[in-house]
Amino acid sequence: MSYKSEAENLHKKLYNTGETPVITDAYLLMRFEQSVQWYMKKANRSKYGYFTLSIIGIVLPLSVPVLNYFGNLSLVVTIVSVLASLVTSLLSLLKLHEKWVSYRSVTETLQSELTLYTSKCGDYNDLSEEKRNQLFAEKIEALMGNEHIKWISIVNKKNDDKK
Repeated sequence: MSYKSEAENLHKKLYNTGETPVITDAYLLMRFEQSVQWYMKKANRSKYGYFTLSIIGIVLPLSVPVLNYFGNLSLVVTIVSVLASLVTSLLSLLKLHEKWVSYRSVTETLQSELTLYTSKCGDYNDLSEEKRNQLFAEKIEALMGNEHIKWISIVNKKNDDKK
């Protein structure tokens, strides 16, 4: 699903017909909407970066035998081999797959929390509007804080698989 269609779906969840927001606190609404959009955008960028580098990382090494077949292209074969190594290294360094999964997970979790909030289910049952907003703010901030900790561990994680 594209970022644009995801953002439109989010908007539909956040605003009833007539553009009435489902979150009554204006700041909380803005904070939630901007946060979910940021995670959606980051997830999509990481996904497309991962797929792009992965496809290039597959195609380049496959082209080496073809180039060798035509002979006298040792410089081109060398350049293609170096580029293939570079792409593989970038995939390992940037950890786009892990970031994509993490950002997507937070996006879905935040939207699930919105569903509970709007339907007054779970922890949001039998609470005043003020208490619901307070609890919602606490939960979404905790989710985003936990994701930040997870992001730091992804970025700082050493490649133990290579040992």
